[in-house]
Amino acid sequence: MADIVVFGSHPDDVEFGCGGILAKAASQGYSIVIADLTIGEKSTNGDPVTRRIEGKEAARVIGAERAVLDFSDCEIADSY
Repeated sequence: MADIVVFGSHPDDVEFGCGGILAKAASQGYSIVIADLTIGEKSTNGDPVTRRIEGKEAARVIGAERAVLDFSDCEIADSY
């Protein structure tokens, strides 16, 4: 069980948005999971393989675990 779970649409969204806050929380002993909804396959920046590698490294630097939910990029719909 994690103390903090953060969701982002693509790999690197969470790091850009709140990476510093997460690093500080990790340094204070909080356990963190970063969850990417997609692998970012439709992104104009990089490819999914590179982004996955970079995401794992970013999580390591921050002190977090990372999960990839692998939904299709740009195809998540509100079905409620």
